[in-house]
Amino acid sequence: SFCNALQSALLKDETLDFVGYSISHPLVAHPTIYIRTKGRRDAWRALLDAAEVLTKELNRIQKTFREALKG
Repeated sequence: SFCNALQSALLKDETLDFVGYSISHPLVAHPTIYIRTKGRRDAWRALLDAAEVLTKELNRIQKTFREALKG
């Protein structure tokens, strides 16, 4: 799921102490994301940076997939 991908990207950030998420019910699409920093970084900035990393990675995957379909 998207939350797993986002958590994975956040866990690569060494300035973070804890990253997790919970979904209260599988039919409700409102996850709660938990980010605890080591004090050197804003959690919101870390979340935005992780989303940017995911966007770049997904764009790369999409490009590779499209090139494979052409070939």
